[in-house]
Amino acid sequence: LRAAISTHIINALPIWRRKVTPHAMQELRNLLAQRGCGLVMFPEGQRSEDGEPGRFKAGIGMLVAGTPIPVIPAWISGAGGPHSALQKFRGVPRPRKITVRFGPALTFAHTANEREGWDAVIEGVEGAVKGLRPVK
Repeated sequence: LRAAISTHIINALPIWRRKVTPHAMQELRNLLAQRGCGLVMFPEGQRSEDGEPGRFKAGIGMLVAGTPIPVIPAWISGAGGPHSALQKFRGVPRPRKITVRFGPALTFAHTANEREGWDAVIEGVEGAVKGLRPVK
């Protein structure tokens, strides 16, 4: 039901990370390479219980390594953690202030589309995202 609502109402494409095939990843890469197509991705693969970012997964590297697809890093404050808008095991968001900070676009056109290249993408994107974290 959630997938149907996401697909038809907000034009979202839900992806089940444990069931993604190489063919599906290639199809998504092709869609992203087309002009006017974008994807919001949470490269950690899950929400944090404490609000701290987790280790990024290889999916972001698989999607953009060796392509001109730009990655725009973003830091979201107030969405995750024990007093956040959407706690990990809650299905309904609560009213809370959420702040989003964006960084400059990154590209990985000259990065190999293989495990080492994916790791390089992960390092670059993760570093850029964490660099947007507000100073307390």
